[in-house]
Amino acid sequence: MQKTAKARQNGTLVAGIVILFVAVFIIFITIAVPHVRENRILEDKVHALLYSDYERVVVSDPLYKNAATPLDRGAEVLLSTAQVQQMRVLLQDVVQSGFRNVDNKSGAGGAWDMKCQLRAPDGTRTDLYFTEHEVYFYADGTAFCFAPKDLSAYDALFAYMSSLFLA
Repeated sequence: MQKTAKARQNGTLVAGIVILFVAVFIIFITIAVPHVRENRILEDKVHALLYSDYERVVVSDPLYKNAATPLDRGAEVLLSTAQVQQMRVLLQDVVQSGFRNVDNKSGAGGAWDMKCQLRAPDGTRTDLYFTEHEVYFYADGTAFCFAPKDLSAYDALFAYMSSLFLA
């Protein structure tokens, strides 16, 4: 009789451990897989901005305050080869320290920050958005946000990109 009770107790213990392991695994998968996927997409976009051949690179800011009325606001600059090279040097400085995946922002309002868009000779586009403190890409109504680890390098990049509108 005691053997049967011990066997049930061991079976319950094993079942509890298996259930706990499965629960931890599911939680890990639901948190880790999206972050890994988001990090990979950011890496691909940054790599394209740094190294891809391009037809055009455009920096735009739809809310840039260059006009008297809100309807006329916005600016867009087609970068020269020298400007692309300078932007790549500054972006490389930011990339060397890396990024932290931070909160994603959902909203139907769209992306209204400064955008760098590269168009490759094969027609593919790479879009990356820049705020004063974050980089993000926008997909399916969500901004996937990343904070740079080297703030001074990022500040230099952001200042350079902002200065392009003054020329």
